Formats: sequence, C-alpha cells, structure tokens
Amino acid sequence: MRDNAATARAQPLPGVIDCLGSGFSAINRAIWVILIPIALDIALWLAPRLSIAPLVDRWEQLYRSTAAQATAVAPPDAVTRQSMEQASAAFDAVRLVARDFNLLSLLTTNIANAFVPALGGTERLESGSVVDVGSFGAFVGLVVGLQLVGVLLGCLYLVLIAHAVTGERLAGATLVRRTIRAWLNAVGYGLLLLGVALVVAVPLGILVTLVGFVAPSAAQVMYALLFTAAWVAGVWMLLYLYFVTAAIVVGGLGPIRAIVSSIGIVRRHFWASLGLVVLTLVVTLGMGVIWNQLSTQPWGFGAAVVGNAYIASGLMSAGLYYYWQRSGLAGRPEQSSKPAS
Repeated sequence: MRDNAATARAQPLPGVIDCLGSGFSAINRAIWVILIPIALDIALWLAPRLSIAPLVDRWEQLYRSTAAQATAVAPPDAVTRQSMEQASAAFDAVRLVARDFNLLSLLTTNIANAFVPALGGTERLESGSVVDVGSFGAFVGLVVGLQLVGVLLGCLYLVLIAHAVTGERLAGATLVRRTIRAWLNAVGYGLLLLGVALVVAVPLGILVTLVGFVAPSAAQVMYALLFTAAWVAGVWMLLYLYFVTAAIVVGGLGPIRAIVSSIGIVRRHFWASLGLVVLTLVVTLGMGVIWNQLSTQPWGFGAAVVGNAYIASGLMSAGLYYYWQRSGLAGRPEQSSKPAS
C-alpha cells in the first residue's frame, strides 16, 4: 500500500488536456450517467412554464402608486425625478426578462455550483402551458424548494461521475449516504456564500443610498467602484472556488474545508487550474451557442439535448479528475488504484 501511494506521488501530474481526456474516458465507461441531464431536459420541456411576470407587474404597480402619492404631496426635485426614471427603466428590463423566464430553470443552476447541466433555459424547451406565480410567498417557496431539489439532483449526478472517475465500486446504500452528505455540505456552502454576500452588499447598498441623497455625483462614483470591486471578486471566486464542489463530492469535505482545499489547489497549480477553468468556460459557452441554435430546429432538439449532456458531463468529469489527482486522493490506499483512463 505504501509503495503504491509513493509511486502515485512520484508520477507527474496529468496536464489539462490529459484531464479532459480522462474525464471523457470516465463518462464513456459510465455513459448511462448522461441520462440524468437528458431526463431533466425532457421533464423541463414537457412541464408547464412557471412565470413570475404577474408578480413583477404587481411590484411595479405598488411602486408607481407609492411614487404617485409621494409626488402628490411634494413636487420631486431633479435627483428624485432621475431616480424615478432609473427605477422605471429597471422595471422595464425586469419585465422583459420575466416574460420569458421559467422558474423551473432554477433546477439547472444554483449558487453552490452543484447542478445537472440541462438546457432548461433554451426557448425550445418550453411547452405551451404557463402557470403564473402571483404571490411573493409562493415565489420564495418555489425558489427555495427548486434550489434544494436542484442541488440534490446535482449531487447525485456528481457523485455518480466521481465514482466513474475514481473507479471505486458504489453500492446502493453508499450512493445514498454520500449523496445526502454531499447535498448537506453543498447547501451549507451555498448558504455561506449567500450570507457573506448579504453581509457585504446590504451595508454598502445602504451607504451608497444615503450618500446619493447628499451628493449624487459621489454616489455614482461609489457605485462604479463597487461594481468594479464586485467584478474582480467574482473573477477571483470563479477561479479559486472552482473546485469547492469537487472537494465536497470527491473528498467528502465540509464547506469550510472544501473552500480551503480549493484555494490550496489553485495556489499550488495556478496556471494549470486557470487553463482548465478557461478552457471549460470557452467550450461550455461555445457549445451553448450551438445547442441553442440546434434546439430551435424541429430535428435538432434531441441532438442538442444528447450532445449537451455528453459534453457537459465530460467537462464536469474532467474537473473532478483534476481535483482527485492534485488533492492527493488518487494516491491514498483507501482510494482505488484503478486508472481513470
């Protein structure tokens, strides 16, 4: 056992292209895994669209009635008129998004980055029936419920891919246990990110609003600086927290330890990690354009769904394989010594 672990550590780490090849090889050995995103796409295609357009209309009506009452008491100054115009433009933009947005698409994305890569956002995947979400309580309940279910499906999907990558045999009871553990850790990670975002964003938002009443020009400068800082923080998080989900699924780590592990992997292997992340994003975005074009054709819907399921699964598998190799788990005695490619 010690000789095997020492030999694994002595071998050079696979490069980005090698990880991609090993990831797709793992999917080829467990090709049935792509049935999960295919099934989710079909379910989203057949299910009615959940629309939040009525809820947005109600919020806009409430805002306009409140603004009308306020302006009836005292004529608005230039700053107030500008704020009202900006709010009206924002409502127009939100209304355009809400008109085509399907709340069920939340099953395919979440803040924890543990999701099934379905094409749920494409226009072709909508049936003719629409169910309106008209109350705020129903909206919140659906968002929370869909996110929890989406993370659970994502963890099941990723656990299955992880075991295809490591070559470890997976019994039914073990699958359930590891999926539930990964789900709890992923939900905890998502709540942690959300909590940090609220702690930072809410006070800064209040500060900018208060400054806007006194010095509108200064508030605009602050807003630009905060937007730039948020963009930089987003890029940093995209790179350094990219392997948190892999640490949760492959390593079985909790949220904090998974964050530390992901940051450590990127710091020790910065250029390889950057290359994998950039290549994955480029392929994902490029293939997304192709799938969207195919899904608009009567004959292309099936090809888009199957193609997306295979390519996305291979990319996710490559990320898990990359983490597995560089975290040292591939050389541990309790892990299978079976090669991933």
